[in-house]
Amino acid sequence: MPSNILKITTAFVGLTLFSCGLVCAQPEIQGIAPQYSPKISQWLAELETKKNVVAAHKTKGVSSPAHKAVSSNHAAGSQVVKKTGQGPDKISVDFYKVDIHNVFRLLGEVSGKNIVVDEDVTGTLTLALKDVPWRFVLDVIKNLKDLSSIERHNTIMIYPSSKKITWVGEAGKESGSLTIAKKPKLKKKALTVKRKGRQTTPVHQIIEAKKYLDMASAQEASGNYVDALKFYKKASDLWPDNATISKKAASLALGPVSDPITALNYAKRALKSDPKDGDAALFAAIAYARLGKRDEARAMFERALADSPDSYEVLYNYTVFCFSQKLDRKAMRLIRRLEAQFPVSPDVMAIKAQILERLNHVGEAIKEYRAILNSGRDVTMELKMFASARIKELQASGN
Repeated sequence: MPSNILKITTAFVGLTLFSCGLVCAQPEIQGIAPQYSPKISQWLAELETKKNVVAAHKTKGVSSPAHKAVSSNHAAGSQVVKKTGQGPDKISVDFYKVDIHNVFRLLGEVSGKNIVVDEDVTGTLTLALKDVPWRFVLDVIKNLKDLSSIERHNTIMIYPSSKKITWVGEAGKESGSLTIAKKPKLKKKALTVKRKGRQTTPVHQIIEAKKYLDMASAQEASGNYVDALKFYKKASDLWPDNATISKKAASLALGPVSDPITALNYAKRALKSDPKDGDAALFAAIAYARLGKRDEARAMFERALADSPDSYEVLYNYTVFCFSQKLDRKAMRLIRRLEAQFPVSPDVMAIKAQILERLNHVGEAIKEYRAILNSGRDVTMELKMFASARIKELQASGN
């Protein structure tokens, strides 16, 4: 599914937080839908009996046993696809608890595309859209059911987003064969869209939210972060169970906009959607810290650490918080975890050296400051000057 990843860098006490990713579907308007029978129930019957749609034009108004059978089913679950008169590519749909495979068969007839659906795609669909391109209908269905697609040679393959598809034949191999493999589980390093439980936001609100996401992305790209945050907030208000949008708003509020109250509110909204989201807990912790709520911040940092124990961002920012609150022994335990799991950072070395000073381990502090001076070009001149000044002061004090 086409998507854009929107990124923003936030800061806490002069230190870096990783960015929040947002997947925004970009519906495309392509293709021209073919003509078909205006008698929807008859058309559905023809699909069930694999009749040619073109033949339906020659028999308009003719009732058949198949027609009657589908008409009776139609009363139990509304299944409507019709042209709207708003252009050759615009349709309206009205599905109520319709098997998703039948929906894709209908879209195949409307679009003129060959549609292949993976056997793991299951479930029913309730959907009502008016005057939209068929590709937009496809994008909405993919979003609701967490599906992806790939298109080649007038054929669209639909498959779960949790799978990886390889279309063989692109590089001299036998044309037309498909292979599907499960994606390996990767260690999460950035925010990703999570779907927990059933989607509850109405489709029309999702469509409206995506309009605001487009506007937010444009404003953010131009550096207008205040308006970008405003549009992200509107999108999140319309689509409250999309935790990624809520985290994006929180991330931007913690960054260039510097609005910790907004950051806290939207981080808590993301946690409501997924109570075990370590990134959302981290944003809430930083927001509490900036608001001066020490106990709440520490509790939320612990929650983030429990949910994401191997996250550099959580360990790093919790270390900074503990250092700022003079929780030195806790900070040292976090630093040891950072040193064991990640490359050595001059910033962490500086924090460690200052904690060692406060714990009266002066000799070890001097060694740490000297290590900073010998760390190479990646260390800033300001940090080297600070380390050099601390060494001189500690040596002059006679410790």
